[in-house]
Amino acid sequence: MNPQFAGPPQWTPQPPVAPQWPVPVAAPVRRRRWVPAVTAVVVVLLAAVASVTAVVTGIRPVPGQAVAAPVGPDFATLTDAMQLTKSDYPSIDGAKFQSQSVSTADNDETGGSTSFCDNPLGPTKAGDQSAGTRITLANSRGVQKRVVSSSLMRTASPVDLQNWADRCLPGHQSGIDSSGFEVAGMPSGALVVEQRVAGSTLGYVGRQYIRGVLVTVVATVGNGRSAKEAQEALVTVFTHQADLLYSLRATTI
Repeated sequence: MNPQFAGPPQWTPQPPVAPQWPVPVAAPVRRRRWVPAVTAVVVVLLAAVASVTAVVTGIRPVPGQAVAAPVGPDFATLTDAMQLTKSDYPSIDGAKFQSQSVSTADNDETGGSTSFCDNPLGPTKAGDQSAGTRITLANSRGVQKRVVSSSLMRTASPVDLQNWADRCLPGHQSGIDSSGFEVAGMPSGALVVEQRVAGSTLGYVGRQYIRGVLVTVVATVGNGRSAKEAQEALVTVFTHQADLLYSLRATTI
């Protein structure tokens, strides 16, 4: 199992900067792929996520590991019925739940990184869809200390996640080390990436295609918390998101 975190609607890790998530959930939805952004560290952790589509690609982090088979038909579009609720997340005292409804890109985006490892999808294309939910815990100054999020993406251009993992992991950029990581309880075929800086774990990202939707779950360690807690949060939210997508009937597609 292995992934990396994603910030903007590309996979490009960003250098540590001020806390992010500049667009409040209550603000008008921007017609771009929605990717959970938190502190600069989380942006980096989130910055290797891209959108893959219709093909369910099995990730083989360990020789001989079984590859998950597709279950149910692929979704033709994202809907808000695919989103998690607060009860699907771990209970964290003082944490705030937020959601972003399905957003569809109106136009092609120009520019962006040409590096496959940074941005294998290239710029956002018209029709690309994204949505997501998250819980965050911030201190009195508004600096986010912990985040757990689940984002859904559907694009027209599939990416082979196994190929990306083989070519781009382990990786190092802006002081952040990214490597494939196994987390007990994650489904077979999921890609998990651990992010570390100066030997300390920042968090984990789990990624997998489920019925044509790229599911990306992020769990940061947070101040004073353990890596094990972040791993447990990753498994809990990823499992709930996968179960929800598998349970939806074709009539909701």
